[in-house]
Amino acid sequence: MIFYFSGTGNSTFVAEHLAKAYDHEAIRVDEWLHTGRINFNIDDQDRIGFVFPVYFYGLPHIVEQFLLELSITFEKKPYVYYIATCGGQQGQSIKKANAILQKKGLGIDAAFDLLMPDNYTRMYDVNDEQKIMQINQHAIIELKEIMHKIEQKEVGHFAKTGFPRILSAPVTLFGQTFLTKTKGFHVLDSCIHCALCERKCPVHAIELIDGKPVWQKKKCEMCLRCLHHCPKFAIQYKNQTQENGQYHHPVI
Repeated sequence: MIFYFSGTGNSTFVAEHLAKAYDHEAIRVDEWLHTGRINFNIDDQDRIGFVFPVYFYGLPHIVEQFLLELSITFEKKPYVYYIATCGGQQGQSIKKANAILQKKGLGIDAAFDLLMPDNYTRMYDVNDEQKIMQINQHAIIELKEIMHKIEQKEVGHFAKTGFPRILSAPVTLFGQTFLTKTKGFHVLDSCIHCALCERKCPVHAIELIDGKPVWQKKKCEMCLRCLHHCPKFAIQYKNQTQENGQYHHPVI
């Protein structure tokens, strides 16, 4: 069993790749949160995986919420692995997840980070397709090495990045407090009223009103799924994103 969350496909690619290789079920956190299913029995499984992105050097709020509510029953503790997909630094995301999982008897046995393209175009440019392709190609190589360790049930903290809490905690707090506000989103006239953004938003923050997306919640995950999947690139955030392109994982 593999639990995952993804904004624009990086973690989806990793989770589905693992699920296919190990013949495991891949469960998307935002779908299961809205169905109310948070109780799982894994007596028949000897390993369980978590694949989550890094937001503001920490966990996405929806991921933290899910982990806190998650209830898993088992006869014997499974081998637990965790993969943090990130554009640069995993910060304290793994440590935070482990603190929650340990209280459930599911402490992380093997922790990894995996560098993938950063979709946070409020700061970063994703127009260089060659660079994006190279990062994804290298990620596949890294993922194979990670899978080898998982198959051997190796134990350890294998993540190559991470900031001390004294450095990452202020960034996480600031990001989750001030950088997740939806009031900066706006829609260009090129919008074709397809409602894709409304359907794809993991926290149902968007509603089409008179054919145009309206953010009905004051805050969201800031996963930018709406912006990057818009077929007309009509969704923007303030004046920060229009020149920086769109990205979603090419296999998803």
